[in-house]
Amino acid sequence: MTEGTATVRTEMEEDIKHHTVERKDDPEPHTIHGNATALEADRGHRLPSPRSSGGSMMPGAP
Repeated sequence: MTEGTATVRTEMEEDIKHHTVERKDDPEPHTIHGNATALEADRGHRLPSPRSSGGSMMPGAP
């Protein structure tokens, strides 16, 4: 399980880097750069569907 998580994390990190690069056009790239690791890593699971994935992982979430 640990190895699997590490692999997923690596893929997420790559996605974060891609998102960060694309978001360089944003007016506040500093916020994204600063929270990219924390927010994107956590949001990565809910990006496609916050109500589907997030709901399964967090039943108490709205």
